[in-house]
Amino acid sequence: MNCHTYPGADCDTGHQLLVATLKVRLGKRQRQNSIPPLNLKELKEDKAVQFAAGVQQVYGIGGCTE
Repeated sequence: MNCHTYPGADCDTGHQLLVATLKVRLGKRQRQNSIPPLNLKELKEDKAVQFAAGVQQVYGIGGCTE
């Protein structure tokens, strides 16, 4: 740490300006509740296909309208 004081302003106060140089070492951040990786194999299973078909049927969303 390096510090130095300078005299105050010409208004007859007892204050002095302090200038300091500090070196700060920050600790490592810890991850909080990381998101688990997605299992892409589950997207190709029959349950996912059935769910997608059910959503399309309920909301009237169609893949191809030709």
